[in-house]
Amino acid sequence: MTAISDLADACWARLTRNEPVYAVLAGLPPESMARLDAGTVQERAAEADKLLADLDALPVPAAEADLAAVLRHVLTTEADQPRVMWHLHPAAPYRANFQFDQTARLVLAPLSGSERVRLTAEFAELVRSSAWLLREQRQRGITVPGPAVEGVRTSWAALGEELRALLADRAVDAAVAEVAGEIEKSAAVAGDAVGLAHLPGGEAAYRALVQQETTLGLEPEELHRLGLDQCAELSERMAEIRARLGGPADEEEALAWVKAQGHLYADDPAAVADVYRRHIARVEPRIGRLFHTRPRAPYDVQRLDPAAEAGMTFGYYAPPSSSRPVGRYHFNGSELQDRSLLTSAALILHELVPGHHFHLALQAENASLHPLQQHGAQITAFNEGWGEYASHLGWELGAYAEDWDAYGRLAHERFTAQRLVVDTALNLGFWDLDKARTFMRANTLESDRQIASETLRYATDLPAQALAYRSGFLAFRHAREAAGAADPRTVHEAMLTGGAVPMPRMRERVAQSVGR
Repeated sequence: MTAISDLADACWARLTRNEPVYAVLAGLPPESMARLDAGTVQERAAEADKLLADLDALPVPAAEADLAAVLRHVLTTEADQPRVMWHLHPAAPYRANFQFDQTARLVLAPLSGSERVRLTAEFAELVRSSAWLLREQRQRGITVPGPAVEGVRTSWAALGEELRALLADRAVDAAVAEVAGEIEKSAAVAGDAVGLAHLPGGEAAYRALVQQETTLGLEPEELHRLGLDQCAELSERMAEIRARLGGPADEEEALAWVKAQGHLYADDPAAVADVYRRHIARVEPRIGRLFHTRPRAPYDVQRLDPAAEAGMTFGYYAPPSSSRPVGRYHFNGSELQDRSLLTSAALILHELVPGHHFHLALQAENASLHPLQQHGAQITAFNEGWGEYASHLGWELGAYAEDWDAYGRLAHERFTAQRLVVDTALNLGFWDLDKARTFMRANTLESDRQIASETLRYATDLPAQALAYRSGFLAFRHAREAAGAADPRTVHEAMLTGGAVPMPRMRERVAQSVGR
């Protein structure tokens, strides 16, 4: 044991005590659930500040550089919570799904007897604390903006039905109803402007969230300019492939042309799953060219619960756990007439192989890592940046040998690049929702319905989170380029073996692995 590992033990014990999803992912019995009230958040922030001060006083041996970097990120994020909690809407679709649905499914559903009764009662209090947070936010002039209300209302109602089916608990039902009531009270006074800059203290909160999510030290204005440049470059590359496919030169005409390609649409969710599995089968035989190590856990795709699809643009990857040993990408199977599969190869490489599943399953299976590194390192820039970099590896794995799949990959890249533009423009307040959607319409192939959902995700649900995809990808790509002619398997081993870390530490790790 070392002083740094002792601090990591203390941090991990706090995480598993307060947030039982971490315990379950690590195969530990869940202990309790922390509420979202100000007192609890401030108490946890004070504890994190103390551990940070202890960490600052310690030398960091080279062998513990990864652990120290993860520990600092986790503690800094928790210490910042009192500053940003008022601007994060607890009932917004993505946030509520991960806070409540995942907790109910992963933690509570497998339990029985007195432990289930005890933790379900604590879960009801956790949900009820969201109602308190909504009230407090409203008193500070902070509400879900008008354009997002219907999505929040619909997704919260669907979540309530899921929780009722999973738990059948009156206290949980009452807490869900209390939150629904607070949503309506906030809706009655909601304004139309979206983005954190329109809320009291919102710009400062957004700048803090940008640093948390990207770990790169870049200001949102820099990311905005980077996104504009990236969109322009990718549009040129797409035009070249479009010409080979016999498509129109004009971007606006190209959108209608792509939407008219019947072979890019599936008739039912089973057909969507088949397309994803076919793309995986294409790259699996070539994985050994780029990776020394593969995860043991199996993987697959599955449709989202249809009740949850209204508030989610796409879907999400659920990593393996002790109760669910298969890593799965849960995809949105609704409105298939509007869901082109043009980007399906790029998407499934991001989500499963060699993307999220490779990273998260390998991380969980690596017994040499501290549990905080295995299960507690929620570093969006690494997690999503790796997913995007893994999707980029499809060029080397033969995933984009056909022009339509290549066009889809570039469209997928441009989609993540426009997030740098739209997320920053909305949350710094220099674009309104109409302008953001116009830009997104010109730089994506998404339907108006998906654009409406996605822009609200940036501005009201997960502000700054979407910045991590493109910025993290570029950090991984630059690290690979800096390694020169080094064996890509060695580079990728360095990127993944030590688990997720802030991006500056990832770059150091790769450079050290190739002797630079």
